[in-house]
Amino acid sequence: MKKLPFLLAILAAFSAMALVWAVPPARLSALQNPPTATPITPTLTPTPRSLLTAQPTALPEPVLLAQSISLAAFNVRDIELSTPQSASRFSFRVPDNWLASGANILQLDLDYALIVAAEMATPVAPPPVVLRVRLDNVPIATINLPASATGRRLIEVPLPVEIMGDATQRDHNIQLILDGRDQCLQGLESRLRIAAATSAIAFQYRLLPPPLDLSLYPRPFYNSTPAVLGETVVFVLPAQPEALDYEAAASLAAALGALTRNRLRMYAVRADALTDADRQLNQLWIGQIGKHAAIDAAYAAGRFPTRLNADGSLSVGSTRIAPDDGLAQIILNPNNPNTAIIAVTAQTAEGFRKAIQVLSGPPSVIGLGGPVALVSQVNEAPTADRDAVLAERVTFADLGYINAPIYGAGLQFGEIVFTLPEGVVLTDDAMLDLRFDYSDTLAEANATLTVFMNDTPLNSTFLRNPRTGERITQLKARIPPFSVISGAQNTLILQVDSSGLVDTRACEILPNVIVWLLPRPESAFYLPRRPDDSPVRVPLLSGFPSPFNRLSDLRDVWFVLPESPNAEAIGQMLRLMAFLGSSVTTKTRFVPRVSLGDVPPEVDRSAYHIIALGRPSRNAFIRAHNALLPQPFQAEGDALQQVLDSVVYRLPPGYDIGVLQLIAAPGSPQRALLIISGTGDVGVESAVRALVERRTVNLNGNVIYASPTQLWTINTRTRETFSLQPTATNEPRPLATAAIGSSTATPVPVFTVTPSRTPTPTPTVASW
Repeated sequence: MKKLPFLLAILAAFSAMALVWAVPPARLSALQNPPTATPITPTLTPTPRSLLTAQPTALPEPVLLAQSISLAAFNVRDIELSTPQSASRFSFRVPDNWLASGANILQLDLDYALIVAAEMATPVAPPPVVLRVRLDNVPIATINLPASATGRRLIEVPLPVEIMGDATQRDHNIQLILDGRDQCLQGLESRLRIAAATSAIAFQYRLLPPPLDLSLYPRPFYNSTPAVLGETVVFVLPAQPEALDYEAAASLAAALGALTRNRLRMYAVRADALTDADRQLNQLWIGQIGKHAAIDAAYAAGRFPTRLNADGSLSVGSTRIAPDDGLAQIILNPNNPNTAIIAVTAQTAEGFRKAIQVLSGPPSVIGLGGPVALVSQVNEAPTADRDAVLAERVTFADLGYINAPIYGAGLQFGEIVFTLPEGVVLTDDAMLDLRFDYSDTLAEANATLTVFMNDTPLNSTFLRNPRTGERITQLKARIPPFSVISGAQNTLILQVDSSGLVDTRACEILPNVIVWLLPRPESAFYLPRRPDDSPVRVPLLSGFPSPFNRLSDLRDVWFVLPESPNAEAIGQMLRLMAFLGSSVTTKTRFVPRVSLGDVPPEVDRSAYHIIALGRPSRNAFIRAHNALLPQPFQAEGDALQQVLDSVVYRLPPGYDIGVLQLIAAPGSPQRALLIISGTGDVGVESAVRALVERRTVNLNGNVIYASPTQLWTINTRTRETFSLQPTATNEPRPLATAAIGSSTATPVPVFTVTPSRTPTPTPTVASW
């Protein structure tokens, strides 16, 4: 009991779960297959502790699965190696729910070229080059490449299951070293190119059961699976959702976006409309007991670790759950043992608001977990202490960089990453104090060290003073305030140039391990700052998600859905909120607001940035603000009222285009109003995709027209039009902009146009 005040002090520092009853996780090794234990019956004390132990679930049938993932999917770029020696390293992660088994193979698509100096004749028998492969610094292959092997070929390197199958080590790295000194001595050079898109890692694995432990959230929904494979969670809402249900879904989607870097697919479905395909997936049930068919059916079947008693009360073991307590619990999916269901619920609206807090932010600060979490009260969120997020003086060790050496001759790079809180700017006396050690080999190479903050150079130095011969072990540099981005990830780049060590004429080969520079962990940033009190200006759409992510908990964001939103509209809101959640930089609990058709009249609209979604015919808020829009819609229906073209086009029925419009909120010039709309469902979806896929970043306008394949933009504030080159997107499709003329009051001709056919909307698995 002596630790009780300490625990309570920790809990009081966080906005949610002032009193949480949960369970420390039981660890399951990859090869264990224990039976499910019977939950213990606790006795209630005021100290937060376990109610139920996180129970491991039985492994599924030992089915061996196979999956080939390209190196490009692991964010590996094309690799180029050349003699006499060069090396490259890349990393990858085995998904958390895979147990690597069987044959795992690295497949390298090589293009090998032998180059002979112009003044020399080709030797009769050119010596081969050697490609060495290391996995986690363990040699696993030595491959001879004879001169006759020039051209393109596929090489397969087995990856030892002893390393790949270690469930405690998910992150791995592969190093490729090309050695061609013998060729170099004969005046030859070999070049090796490895295509990342067509090289791959072929996995064989077994699926591990989903852990029934809330402290591991966002697992089992997200297991760090590469985006090309995708992981999906279904948000299951009540048959008749209320405003609080939508608000809960928005908060939970933002949290999942933040916790998974927006790599989780999500869509919405009504509890009474679940399909067989929906039931196979991971599911997030959101709603109150007695109002949610799936939650009520699970209680009736006795599937939850908590129990619904005959008198309508809830209990877990012998502990009675108060009616106003919030409740989150996880169970194995009865329709698919490889997926799970998490229910966020309560008996009352007050309890439901508390339950949302369990999963609307980072996991419990003191590591409480298990299959059940109860929340008895939620403290008011304190004002953010920016200095608590990142101190004015922060060392590399504070940021987690304790042993981060930079290896190799030639031009090598290291990175130190930190996040400056939003709403602040650095003062002019910000600086870097970099201290470092390095090998004698590097000191003898006349090497230099250059530091950059993002793309801004800060300072450079020789590692050995050219006049005195003294070794340099410290570099100080001023950090210009403009070089650091507030509310975003910033990168200090350390560039080590030891090109003097590489003498191709001498054909010398230096092992990478003897050429190194090590930043010391006591190196420090000095980041004095002041509040950013400059007036908030509504940016152009190229700046999205700003200003909606200005506050990290999104408490000043209000989302207006159509009066009767369907599954597609809810899914679009979830994707947008996940994107916003992934764009903030501090760990917090999200509290955006949501309403249907309008913002309630008692709400102070000047306190919120507003996002309104849907076709005008379905969203009264958009209709009410139509006259203020730079691109209004016609009074009846969803057709565009053309005011931006010097030529009026008679658009045929069914012409489907999306429209994004960002303006200052009426009466609140420092607040933004974002309208996401369109003339049809395909148009609205195209507008949403343009935002969440970052297709608008190069389009400096406040009005963007979106089709499934193209974007057009205009800045009506300056009457500027844009015609930009196509922008790369996640899918191989063209993206272009077209100029739109300014409006005119003079009579204009009317043309009838026949646009290209609008693609038929693709049916989705979500139903409503």
